[in-house]
Amino acid sequence: WANKHKKEYYPPTNAQDYATFVTEVVRRYKPNGVFAKQEGWTDGYGITHWEIWNEQNGPWFWLPLPNVADYAEMLHQANSAIRKIDESAVILHGGLDPAGKDIDPGLSLSGFLENMYVQGAKDCFDVVNLHTYFFSDTSPTELNKTYLNPVKETMAKYGDSRKPIWITEFGYVTGPKGWTSEERQAEFLKEAYGELSNGSFQALFWFALGDGDDPASEYFGLMRADRSKKPAYDAYRSLPF
Repeated sequence: WANKHKKEYYPPTNAQDYATFVTEVVRRYKPNGVFAKQEGWTDGYGITHWEIWNEQNGPWFWLPLPNVADYAEMLHQANSAIRKIDESAVILHGGLDPAGKDIDPGLSLSGFLENMYVQGAKDCFDVVNLHTYFFSDTSPTELNKTYLNPVKETMAKYGDSRKPIWITEFGYVTGPKGWTSEERQAEFLKEAYGELSNGSFQALFWFALGDGDDPASEYFGLMRADRSKKPAYDAYRSLPF
């Protein structure tokens, strides 16, 4: 309804409409919110972190083409709505897609982040949120060189170095059309969480638990589609966290 009934992944026509929706969602699901009271929760259970959209700089989730000014306005409106209801909430901008650079250099992880700063969005998020797929058989030890160093330079340029960096999607496709083998996927998983331990970034979310149906894009899982375990499953379970 907010995008005037266009296809999926078209953004809201009016950012204020989105903010109205966000207001109701946060009011319902925040700690001690409407839902918590309905369920009889008394110890602060509820949603405390909110991500505003997903891969808004990439070719799939902000149609017809990414627009940083429109996204920054939506983020501003959402941030204001959330803060009015829950001042302690943690807000993430949508995870940035590494494929954005294939559309335009200004849509790369660091490029889009810089344009967000130019649009005045610095105070609208608490965490720098990245998706750092390599789309190849590349070791996670290359994360700093490929993605994180340019992002950190951009953050420093705009006086924002103290914010944490979270990688909220990372993984490797296995299988006949994959980027790597199942054995290498397990090795890369351990290397990725080793980079986390080194302090290059502050959080890492592995994508995904199980494979989907499309061998070209959905074989990211720690388990195969039949839920048999890949080597990465045991590698993940062995992590010292």
